[in-house]
Amino acid sequence: MMTAALYTAVLVFFISVLALNVSRNRIIHRISFGDGGCMPLQMAIRAHMNALEQTLPLLPVFWILAWLQQPEWSLHGVGGLLLASRIVHAIGMLQRNFLFRRLGAMLSFLLGLVLPVWVLVAVYLGYPGTAGG
Repeated sequence: MMTAALYTAVLVFFISVLALNVSRNRIIHRISFGDGGCMPLQMAIRAHMNALEQTLPLLPVFWILAWLQQPEWSLHGVGGLLLASRIVHAIGMLQRNFLFRRLGAMLSFLLGLVLPVWVLVAVYLGYPGTAGG
């Protein structure tokens, strides 16, 4: 569970940094509501919102894997990939790097497909901490 807590804290911190970037852009461009048609603000908003949209559904599944007592190395792999995917995607959004955006999105989508299946298999096979088996 400590591993899930660690990656959750780092991801929330990263999302908060992206939120601060939105506020910074609002102050610089003097835009209180909406995006005012300002491209840098639009990019900051989308980078922040995309991080939320992709991270929030995956964190509970990540925590379930930790609760199911999956191997520590695998939890670090999942947490590291999730964090890397969000960082790479945000860089792609903020620097208009389509390759980074695609790579970050692809990793997130892959995690979104693999993690729920992993939970189902772990429950079905009755890993420690589960009622299945």
